[in-house]
Amino acid sequence: MKLKILIFSLFFFIISSSSPSLSVQQQDQFKFKRVCYLRPEANFPIDRIIEQNLCTHIIIAFVSIGEQSELSYDQNVADFIRICRQSIDSNVMNSNVKLMFSIGAGGWKMASSTDTRRKHFVNSILQFIREYQLDGVDIDWEFPAWPKKLFQYFERNDFIDLLHEIRNGFNQMEHETGKHLILSAAVAAQFVIIQHSYRAKEMAKFVDFINLMTYDYFIYKWYFPYVGHNSPLHSPLLIPFDNGPAKTFTVKWSAEYWTKIGMPKHKIMVGIPTYGKRYILFHEAANFPGAIAIKGEDDMSYSEVCAFLKRNNTIMKYDGVANVPYAYNQREWISFENTESASKKAEWICMNNFGGIMIFSLNADDYRQQCSSSSSSIQLFPIHMAIRDTVINNYGGD
Repeated sequence: MKLKILIFSLFFFIISSSSPSLSVQQQDQFKFKRVCYLRPEANFPIDRIIEQNLCTHIIIAFVSIGEQSELSYDQNVADFIRICRQSIDSNVMNSNVKLMFSIGAGGWKMASSTDTRRKHFVNSILQFIREYQLDGVDIDWEFPAWPKKLFQYFERNDFIDLLHEIRNGFNQMEHETGKHLILSAAVAAQFVIIQHSYRAKEMAKFVDFINLMTYDYFIYKWYFPYVGHNSPLHSPLLIPFDNGPAKTFTVKWSAEYWTKIGMPKHKIMVGIPTYGKRYILFHEAANFPGAIAIKGEDDMSYSEVCAFLKRNNTIMKYDGVANVPYAYNQREWISFENTESASKKAEWICMNNFGGIMIFSLNADDYRQQCSSSSSSIQLFPIHMAIRDTVINNYGGD
């Protein structure tokens, strides 16, 4: 009897020891992320971001693509990346922050069009990562095969082939160094672009995560001359064409749609903007979301939003259905994010088990103290702080 027990125990030990366990890479993959975009900016307080644990991933934006399908950047970008790397490495408490860079602007068609060009482009990425000790790259192609043109449709496939080539290059580098490199892609949130530009299931094979740009839903156009929320969590009661495409202009709809077409939830970083949109109304009396505008103005940082809110005669309202604020002053109308709306989005993202939050951007958050009500309540990066605190409250960790 004792021999049987001993044999069974030994068998159980062998089976338990041989069962698969999550690698460090896999554990990181399922950790909730706070991915922050950051543009190079002189005297930017990067140390405060690291000290306050505002982000788990920082993406430096943007590096361009040169005429020969190689990375193109100036010395300011290189110097800024070195400063960020040094700041992360010197912070004992938060030295695990991942530092990435994003490739934007044009040149995608050429760089992705043939095997030879893709390989050349990927080699340029790998060289950049080695030189600046980076943790990965973000591909911000806006957007493959868009606008709709028949001869451009093949770009959908070129985009997948490019992601595949980058992943192969990263795997090879990981085999040599033991370090996993992160591949992310910034993707559209609007239905018409998603349908035309992406093959989500194929993308999911190669990317560690996507950065879902759940903002810029309403942009003034002469053929769509309306004011609207930049990034509503839910669909507001009053929107143009109530049963039309504007019904899909919400964070909830876009995030859920990406899961329906094959992107795993843990690979979706749902976007929250820190900037606002500004319009000029057709008539100051018609100042509700969906009212007619005669033009759109430049985007506003949160510091500029706060300055607008402090002006005489500004009226601020909160759309409790869409879960976002807006404000107007005579014919000026703005849509923006604040700590309340950002917290509600962050809570929704956490509670619905998405992989994390993408925030665009650190630069547009308030670090100029425009939003502090008094010297005793000074808080830098209030939107990022609100998101961080909400995530910690929901997950009980960092």
